[in-house]
Amino acid sequence: MSDRQAAARDTIPLYEQIQNDIIQKIESGVFGDNQRIPSENELSRAYHVSRITATKALTELSLNGYIYRVQGKGSFVTAAKDRPFRAAEGSPEKPYQVGLLVPNAWDGHGLQLFKGIVQELPFPRFLVHLLTANSTETEEYILQFFYQNHYDGILLFPNDFEFYSDTILQMHLKQYPFVLLDRIFQNLNCPYVTCQNQLGAEMAVNYLIQKGHTKIGFAALISFQEQVTSLRHAGYVAAMNRHGLQTRSYENVLQNVPLAGQYRLQDDIISGHITAVITSNGGCAVELLNLFHRLNIRVPEDVSLICFDNPDMYRSPANFFTYIDQDSFNMGKAAGQIMRHLLTKEGDAPDFHQATHPLLVENRSVRTL
Repeated sequence: MSDRQAAARDTIPLYEQIQNDIIQKIESGVFGDNQRIPSENELSRAYHVSRITATKALTELSLNGYIYRVQGKGSFVTAAKDRPFRAAEGSPEKPYQVGLLVPNAWDGHGLQLFKGIVQELPFPRFLVHLLTANSTETEEYILQFFYQNHYDGILLFPNDFEFYSDTILQMHLKQYPFVLLDRIFQNLNCPYVTCQNQLGAEMAVNYLIQKGHTKIGFAALISFQEQVTSLRHAGYVAAMNRHGLQTRSYENVLQNVPLAGQYRLQDDIISGHITAVITSNGGCAVELLNLFHRLNIRVPEDVSLICFDNPDMYRSPANFFTYIDQDSFNMGKAAGQIMRHLLTKEGDAPDFHQATHPLLVENRSVRTL
């Protein structure tokens, strides 16, 4: 063992050292299929550790499928066909299997996240499996698939930010390598990478003011209760208040529900109560552009539009919208760096709670007054 390997081993918890030694003996054939392995007491004496540490090592081996336990008889090696594969020392390494689950992989945000992640988790050392889930039910099914099939780690862009499933809680409690993308679970202290959404909204307001706008609204297709939308709306309100300007907010735009923002928004634009609108995302900007076209409201001549996220993937006119970019690529890179450290323990630990700095991309949807 090299000095570097010895130093690295010293940083590994004792129960993991025991676990790794037993795995090596299983894979090398020292312990054969269905053979009994040393008990907690025997491991405690052999490794000079407490019985609790030895028990934790055996429990982890059982949970990960390397051994099975028979009450009153001991622990036995799982048959090779039923246990997870780990390459023997000196043979080509099997790549770390990482599950990536996002609501939509085909918009600009999802694609840039993926590019950033695979740059930090490149093949052949890592193999990133990308799947999409546009409902909490599908998301839970795929999470269980990743977890139960012994994927080494999971990167999750969740559909629901308010509630987390039993699978997510179980992974957290077992310290399973798990990183959140673009969301935060308020009551679960797990690694995440998100964006400074409030700052992005403040940047949008300040940009519009520089262009001469003071009558600025904020619109969303959904309720302001949604986590990211609420942060962006809060940033808009804070910036407008700081400049002493009146806020005009429109939620549930285009939904046929009582008090839907669409009708107030139309009236306020036509009456001149607002000259610019910040939308919560690119999809909302494109929907409003289509609505305004039907109403003969011109962008940017009659009203300026600025949105969050690049809307080019929503069949919008190319390079038309001025938008706030979450810096999705670097968000993905940061998440990949966290996952790489969780899996390999190499190098200095990155910050496990990160927020990227938004960028303003100027195009043609805002005019100067």
